[in-house]
Amino acid sequence: MKKIALIISISLCLNTFSKAQFIIKATPFVILKNQVVNISGEFTIPTAPNFTFTVGLANNFVYKGELSDSLLILNNARSFKGLSIEPSLKYYWAPRKNQFEGFYTGIFSSFRYSTSFYDEMFNVNGIQTPTNGSIRQNTLVSVVGLEIGYQFLLGPRKDIAIDLFAGLGAKHSTYNRFGYSLQNHSIESTSSNGIATRGNISVGYIIQ
Repeated sequence: MKKIALIISISLCLNTFSKAQFIIKATPFVILKNQVVNISGEFTIPTAPNFTFTVGLANNFVYKGELSDSLLILNNARSFKGLSIEPSLKYYWAPRKNQFEGFYTGIFSSFRYSTSFYDEMFNVNGIQTPTNGSIRQNTLVSVVGLEIGYQFLLGPRKDIAIDLFAGLGAKHSTYNRFGYSLQNHSIESTSSNGIATRGNISVGYIIQ
């Protein structure tokens, strides 16, 4: 019964989104978020006319939370700079003829993952020699917050989208470390909390 219910739920979701309008967007100025470029899709929700759902995906620019120690050498061949996934839900307060247009508020989130490997070294008379020790660090930066924005639709067919937005949220970073050290390097996992801000412009095109 559970499998049948799951299949029915998935079918209903696919049917709903098959009727939805869709904007493909690019957000270029994301280097401060440790991203190269963010590509996202914003979908209308036919059953909820004022709401849209967005999901973005980006390659990370550098390894987040890189360990700074002269005796730990980053192994680029084994490391993965990772990906960022950014789901959000928007509510357009006074949508015009097109559901994507106008002032909105929303909830945004971001999950940025990377894995970095470090080879441990000794330093003997200024010469670094491998110890056969190594440390792997899995980093996850999670952000959840609130945003406001305004989306303009331009062009003769109103199919070019310009999205201006800003937001504020809470950030939680975890650094899970594994491996072994012959030089007493810590392999304990750590975490930290902070505040995250966002502000950017996206340019998009309506597909449907």
